[in-house]
Amino acid sequence: ASAQTLAQQTRRPAGPADGPSRIISANPFLPLLGHFAAEFEQRLSSAASIALSGSHIQPDNARYVNADIKGRLYPTEQGLYGFNMAASIGFARIRQTEGFDCALIDPCIVPKAFSTGSFAVELGYQWMLGPSKVTVVSVGGGAKRYLGSDAKFENINRIMPTLRLNVGYAF
Repeated sequence: ASAQTLAQQTRRPAGPADGPSRIISANPFLPLLGHFAAEFEQRLSSAASIALSGSHIQPDNARYVNADIKGRLYPTEQGLYGFNMAASIGFARIRQTEGFDCALIDPCIVPKAFSTGSFAVELGYQWMLGPSKVTVVSVGGGAKRYLGSDAKFENINRIMPTLRLNVGYAF
């Protein structure tokens, strides 16, 4: 038996917080559906990071192009690894094509497009895989609210669910 000091017994083992400090990731499945989502994340401390993300989705006949900055908190204080909570602010360009009856025979297409701010919250979990902890898998979900007047969002969803399934590289 070996004698250990209290500090040696309670010291956290070397882990992901001691490894890579940046992640670049994207959803590999969305391009198959004509969508896109990617993110760059930088660890600020063992409990916090900042991320820049971008996405392009087209539910129904609307197109949402988003750019966000996220503050992410890791309560387990293991850097870019494990359970996390995020809040974000962003900018969005929304375009929706609506059908209007312009004539008695054929409907006409009138595009509606505008820019707006957004706010989102998200819960997630992130794994850093392999001995070198460079392969990353992230999952998460939350909600995003687009800001602006009610008139601007007539027939457009201003609250959207967010889902995250990204695969990436840590460095």
